[in-house]
Amino acid sequence: MQQEVEEKSIRLAVRTTEISARGMLRILMAIKNHIDEKRAQAHLPQEPRHGRQSVKELIGQGQGVTRVDLDQEGIRDFHKIAKKFGVDYAIIKDKGVEPPVYNVFFKARDEDAINKVISAYTTKYLHRQHVKASVIDKLNKAKEVAKELGKKVVERHKEAVR
Repeated sequence: MQQEVEEKSIRLAVRTTEISARGMLRILMAIKNHIDEKRAQAHLPQEPRHGRQSVKELIGQGQGVTRVDLDQEGIRDFHKIAKKFGVDYAIIKDKGVEPPVYNVFFKARDEDAINKVISAYTTKYLHRQHVKASVIDKLNKAKEVAKELGKKVVERHKEAVR
């Protein structure tokens, strides 16, 4: 009886060892596949970012950089227009100047797109200033007309009714 129990326990130990050895083999194979996938991905060139990015990323793409200065009022409009034309750019605030000026860096190879963005931005910016000026002019004209009219004199007549 003792011998049978010992044989059964030895068989159980061998079976669990085989299972754990198989399990370990599967784990090692999974690790090897994972490492191979990582190595394959490391050799693939990463796609560069598009649109707004840091200056370091823009310069790191190795295509040269050009610069344009903007004031604070038009930054939001500039983002919209640059996104529309698909231009890669980076913005840095120049704090040494009062009021602050924003330096916008572009890829040098995007020169045609940059010219389109800048012309669209300037037309929009100038149009906005023109619209503001015309509203002020209209307001001033309305004030002058109101002064010329003066106060209206209302005449009231009371008639005696019997």
